[in-house]
Amino acid sequence: MRLKPNEEDVVKQIVQGLRVNGIAIFREIIPRFGSVTGSDRLEAGHPDLHGWFKRGPSFAPVPVYIEVKAPGRHKKRPAQIEFITRAKADGCIAFFAQGWDDVVREFHNFGITLPN
Repeated sequence: MRLKPNEEDVVKQIVQGLRVNGIAIFREIIPRFGSVTGSDRLEAGHPDLHGWFKRGPSFAPVPVYIEVKAPGRHKKRPAQIEFITRAKADGCIAFFAQGWDDVVREFHNFGITLPN
């Protein structure tokens, strides 16, 4: 029996929480070594989750990028850091998360309230 959730558990929790709150979010599944699918062409460091947040009919959607890490796992690849940093600088909602509390905090930093 696992005491800490793994990354897959955290991804599912975040996806469910965002979708319940009306945020379009999708999971990027990177194929295993040797695969020749279209996902192999993703930019290095592309995060686990991507989507958009729509404030209302008169506003353009804001892109959302979330790189999920298992609780206690802090290793971030340079390409991941660069992607999140660049996306955030360009006005996207972009961050690393180890659980739903991180998501709530980061959306709050963008002026968006999500329930805890």
